[in-house]
Amino acid sequence: MPDDVAVSIDEFYHFEYGAPANVWTYRNADGSIYGWVCRYNKREGGKEIVPWLWGHDRAKNKDVFKMKGFQEPRPLYNLHRITASAEESQVPPIIYNEGEKDADASGLLFPNWIPTTPQGGAKAWHKSDHTPLRGRLVIRAPDNDGPGYDMALEMEQLYGIPVRDLRILRFPTHVRPHKGVLIPECYIIGDGWGAADHVREGWTHSLLKEAMRTCPHPLVDTVRTLGMPFEPIEFDD
Repeated sequence: MPDDVAVSIDEFYHFEYGAPANVWTYRNADGSIYGWVCRYNKREGGKEIVPWLWGHDRAKNKDVFKMKGFQEPRPLYNLHRITASAEESQVPPIIYNEGEKDADASGLLFPNWIPTTPQGGAKAWHKSDHTPLRGRLVIRAPDNDGPGYDMALEMEQLYGIPVRDLRILRFPTHVRPHKGVLIPECYIIGDGWGAADHVREGWTHSLLKEAMRTCPHPLVDTVRTLGMPFEPIEFDD
């Protein structure tokens, strides 16, 4: 398996979509590379997400980068960080997104939490290995759409994830960012928006902290009828 220095974006050139717009690296618990996920922007609009692995090509008789799906159960994004953070004196929450782009963005909004996502998004979350979340506080950050909230509810109802607590992120809407400050206007969350969209709209860690001082609802809440007692989550936790 090549290390990061050896990996070039040219290795992930797609015969139909060209060069990827984004490349995300998935790692094993020990930090070694498992594989990559690439986003390709289509010429006609839309996107295509393609996983890549390093493996042997029998025809060429050598190891190469290959477009190939991750083996189930798939590793979670930032697995190495989840694993390492379990040994910290104050174990940080996990913020669970619906894609690598949103996971990276949520890391900017909530730098003291560990961002992750299942490879394949909301409709494939059950294909990932969630045992590394055992005993952890997991905060769902669903996209603002049906599949996103369906996934949150499925995780609640099945509760097959051995977490300590399962919560959901409720983004503030009573104010919105404008040129680096908050203004008293309703923040309208678009259909399908996730953390990356909030960052694009101007939200930052400091603006979220300021907004939560006057927000009428908590930042982290129960997943509908979960009905478990839980301690309030301070923003800086």
